[in-house]
Amino acid sequence: SLTSYDVCSIFLGTSTLLVWVGVIRYLGYFQKYNVLILTLKAAFPKVLRFCCCAGMIYLGYTFCGWIVLGPYHEKFEGLSRVAECLFSLLNGDDMFTTFAQLKDTNTLNYQRDGFPLTDLQKFLQEHKDFPVTDNGHTDVELRDSMCYCCYCRRYDGAHIDVKMLQ
Repeated sequence: SLTSYDVCSIFLGTSTLLVWVGVIRYLGYFQKYNVLILTLKAAFPKVLRFCCCAGMIYLGYTFCGWIVLGPYHEKFEGLSRVAECLFSLLNGDDMFTTFAQLKDTNTLNYQRDGFPLTDLQKFLQEHKDFPVTDNGHTDVELRDSMCYCCYCRRYDGAHIDVKMLQ
């Protein structure tokens, strides 16, 4: 049921829209302002195509936010709430309160506790029996290094020599 306020707001919004359309038509009669009208007419199809493409990208982010962040935050529980929240985040509104309300099961735990081990890291931790060279060091030095470049070279089909470069 429509209240008197709803009916009044519908009429006020419609009348405001019609007034501005009339102002734009009135400006078309002047030579100086007619350039604006002609530019709007020429650019309208391209602007409409851009809005369609941007809308599709925004819709993709909306679905992604709904699926990924839905279980972790109350603002991402419904699709319409996700669209509202992402629109406000695009404009920079409500940033702190949105991220402050995130639960502890998010990516901030990875920054605090470290990322989960990959299959390669688990394999290397389980198999510590690397071949030893003549000087007593292993071919693979895993300590005191931050960046590794790993490659394997096969000698006879059975023996694999693993080397790590810093």
